[in-house]
Amino acid sequence: MNIVNVIFPVVVEDLVAQKAATDHYRRALGLPLKAEFQHAGFTVSWLGPMVVVGAEDPAALEVARQVDAIFVVDDLESAWQQVQPESEVLVKPETVPTGGRFVVRHTNGDGRVIEYLDLSNAGG
Repeated sequence: MNIVNVIFPVVVEDLVAQKAATDHYRRALGLPLKAEFQHAGFTVSWLGPMVVVGAEDPAALEVARQVDAIFVVDDLESAWQQVQPESEVLVKPETVPTGGRFVVRHTNGDGRVIEYLDLSNAGG
């Protein structure tokens, strides 16, 4: 398993704030909108080095608010086998619009919450 990229998550309270934040970062930083999709009750706008996440129902953001970073990996199954034994699992491996993901809290270290993400279906 190799980490091929790190994405910074920006979580906002609702879909109005999500659109405003997405528009702001696109203008201020010149970031293109790579993709936008819905999953598990929240909306994600992917702007390359960052994602902006919002939802109508604040409960849908419970795990997203905890995520410190998103590690894009080349082999999600290998990452799961390597990381899971020493972590608290918050979200088991699941299929998402971009490929797959899981979320864990690293328990033997700093306690950071990391989402491991496969972008095999992201299309670029």
